[in-house]
Amino acid sequence: MSYLADMKNMLIVGIGNPIRSDDGIGNYICEKITTMNMAGVETLCIQQLQVEFIEAFSSYDVVMIVDASVNGADAEIRPIQQGSSSIPSSHHMHPQELSSIAELTMNISPKFVLCTVKGTNFDFGEDFSETAIRNANTAISLILQWINEH
Repeated sequence: MSYLADMKNMLIVGIGNPIRSDDGIGNYICEKITTMNMAGVETLCIQQLQVEFIEAFSSYDVVMIVDASVNGADAEIRPIQQGSSSIPSSHHMHPQELSSIAELTMNISPKFVLCTVKGTNFDFGEDFSETAIRNANTAISLILQWINEH
């Protein structure tokens, strides 16, 4: 049974800077998923998480954040645990902080999930590395599998 049958809707948020090569892989994945026209699934491409997104996220049962990573597995999905970490600037948030602030300020708690995709080239440019494309395709498969299993 698909989790989508039990939930109202899901938002997949691709994060990344499209002119920093592999950093834009989250947006690439969102664009691919958008073309699949899945019922109950919407996508949003952004450069970084900001507190201003909390209200928009509140109308979804699940928010999956897709972002490039320099470490870790080639592609993985894991739940986001509420918590805090240092905020490097007022215009950037970690997913854990966003989840906690949503719960505290708006009494909402959509299920937040993080999909990380390992990249190798974060220099200026618009082309993805072969590694990032391979890992993005793996991530898309993982996302579709996650949707069907939950």
